[in-house]
Amino acid sequence: MKYFKIETSNHARRILHSKDPALQGWIDTLQRTFYRLANARAVTEIHDIMDTSRLPYLDPCLIGMDKWVLRGVVQDKIQRRKALMKNMHHHDESGPSSLDARAKLLRKSSREHSRPSRLFAHHTALAAMYGTRGQ
Repeated sequence: MKYFKIETSNHARRILHSKDPALQGWIDTLQRTFYRLANARAVTEIHDIMDTSRLPYLDPCLIGMDKWVLRGVVQDKIQRRKALMKNMHHHDESGPSSLDARAKLLRKSSREHSRPSRLFAHHTALAAMYGTRGQ
């Protein structure tokens, strides 16, 4: 496991320091799409983003590397996780006493906080399946 993490870290560093315009385009496109998805408020906006965002070709060795190279995305996910934990503690301390009501609030909060990540995962899966080379 340690060797795998070291290799992944080294690979991420090579991607980040690469002058290859295709890699930089991959990073920029995915990061821009994440922010657009994170800020979308209506279903129609999400559909428009999915329809208009180009799907970059993802080399199989890049799948899963977004965690390592899309720093803005990682920071956003960290902030959302902290907000979710804060929300959970708030509901635990001052929320409804009913377990069903509490579970419903936590489910709703979790969905709201994880929505950008879920949409982004969907987008990157589409890119892995249907991405266009040379863009």
